[in-house]
Amino acid sequence: MTETLPGPATFERSPGTSGPGSPAADEKQTRRSRKSSASKAGAADQSPVQYRDKKPTDKALPGKSSRPSRSRAGGRVQVRAQLRHVERLRLLTLAFVTLVLLGSLPGFFLIRQVTRDPGFRAMDALELPAWATRSPVDQATGSRWCLPSCRVRHRVWESRRAPQPTVEAYQRALRREGWVRWEVPRCPPWKVRGDYTCWHRDAYTLDLWVRGPECGSDGDEERCPEAVVTVVIRNAGDDGRLQ
Repeated sequence: MTETLPGPATFERSPGTSGPGSPAADEKQTRRSRKSSASKAGAADQSPVQYRDKKPTDKALPGKSSRPSRSRAGGRVQVRAQLRHVERLRLLTLAFVTLVLLGSLPGFFLIRQVTRDPGFRAMDALELPAWATRSPVDQATGSRWCLPSCRVRHRVWESRRAPQPTVEAYQRALRREGWVRWEVPRCPPWKVRGDYTCWHRDAYTLDLWVRGPECGSDGDEERCPEAVVTVVIRNAGDDGRLQ
């Protein structure tokens, strides 16, 4: 019996297959190389290198996203505080002005009452009818403090009624205010027409002169009053009729 030794294996190509050196294998290798290059190029394009030139935004940085909102909120709070402060100043100013006005009005009337001449105040105090006190005109000479001479007060009224009812109205008003009829020489100081009487009260003397108008002779009867009244008040210490 003869033995047959195994020799090198013999491979046979089956139809439709290609070996390492065949054109089909080379084409496959080329495709694989292209795919590998394309994948490497894509990976290179997606690498983190492309983000190096990009600056991170404020939203991406932790701790910075709340700063602008906090600063804006703080600004609004400061503006509101300033507005409240201005409003308080306005209210305080308005209250101050109101207090000054309320305090100044009584003070004004008080000062006016104190500085008002007592002789004219005595004339103002007379309760007279309106028809007997038309168109008052005041005049004063001398000093209220009697430096160098004491003051003499004059007031002239016009009356819409005849001299006699006007005299009665004034005399009643004088008596109601405490004036007393004063019979003294030189009352009147000289002869005058009409009714002339003298009065005194406290530290003052008063002359009352009621007479008919002088404008009737001019023919202007519409504007001419029925009577004219003159009241003169002096300091009693400076009235020469007491000496």
